[in-house]
Amino acid sequence: MKNDNIFKPASNIVDNCHVNKATYDQMYKESITSPDIFWDNHGKRIDWIKPYTKVSNVSYKRDDVYIKWYEDGTLNASFNCLDRHLKTKADATAIIWEGDDPTESKHISYKELHKEVCKFSNVLKKSRCPKRRSNNNLYAYDTRGNYCYVGLYKNRSHSFSSIWWVLS
Repeated sequence: MKNDNIFKPASNIVDNCHVNKATYDQMYKESITSPDIFWDNHGKRIDWIKPYTKVSNVSYKRDDVYIKWYEDGTLNASFNCLDRHLKTKADATAIIWEGDDPTESKHISYKELHKEVCKFSNVLKKSRCPKRRSNNNLYAYDTRGNYCYVGLYKNRSHSFSSIWWVLS
């Protein structure tokens, strides 16, 4: 099925965007012409436990393909997505959760998300879930899934693939 309809955003949304079309075009051009400079500037927008010194390390050789970004730096995704916003946005909505039923929805504040994420992170610590290179799968029916996903990152158990944490 092909659909050629174009749905333009409302003008109030366009007026309140952080990036307009001209800015986007300029940023795109910079990302193509000077990718390491572009991504170095954007890498500095987040907090690093150990700052990176190398922006990219890539090889497109047929027998040796790899793409590594900020490979010598260390960060915590949970801190960057959640903790650093608590001082100024604690009561603001961090996540809008919607269930399978359209009448089920919940606005989760940064403060509430942080509280629940810390609970789950402590469960992982008490269960001796390894911090690095552990495999965790998560299947959640409700808002607790959001807490668990971020909790895995907070605890730095950030590879998801084999342990099932089933919430019902």
